[in-house]
Amino acid sequence: MPKRLKSQRRGKGSPVFVATNKGAAPAQYVDYTEMTEKTLKGEVVGLIHDPARTAVLSKIEFDNGSQSYSVAAEGMFVGQKVEYGTEADLQVGNVKPIGNCVEWCPIFNVEKTPGDGGSLVRSSGTYALIVTKDKKTVYVKMPSGKTMELNPKNRAT
Repeated sequence: MPKRLKSQRRGKGSPVFVATNKGAAPAQYVDYTEMTEKTLKGEVVGLIHDPARTAVLSKIEFDNGSQSYSVAAEGMFVGQKVEYGTEADLQVGNVKPIGNCVEWCPIFNVEKTPGDGGSLVRSSGTYALIVTKDKKTVYVKMPSGKTMELNPKNRAT
């Protein structure tokens, strides 16, 4: 007879298989209200293992004194300069609206609606591709193969 599936063994929950929310930090983008300039520049001061997710977090200190945690891109390192905003360069770790990115650019940590902090493509090693852009929509191919229509003001790394 075959073994029971892991979800069947867990059942409704017990002290052995308990769901916890003990993450290292909330990984979200900086609010639009804090971004007063066209670009917000910062530096990666640490890479943190988060037990609540598969991806590594990066701790970023900005020039205005604020700190933020975000999902780290592959190739990020301590001491790297990052930029947030519409005028940010197209480099690994920088965050900018998907309407300002070029087509076929790999992106991750994509927002569903402008300002929600990033909720799509956040798992380790996954990325989405910008297929094409219109004035009012950006078509993004997700890791599942599905194509989504998103607002060009949504941010992504």
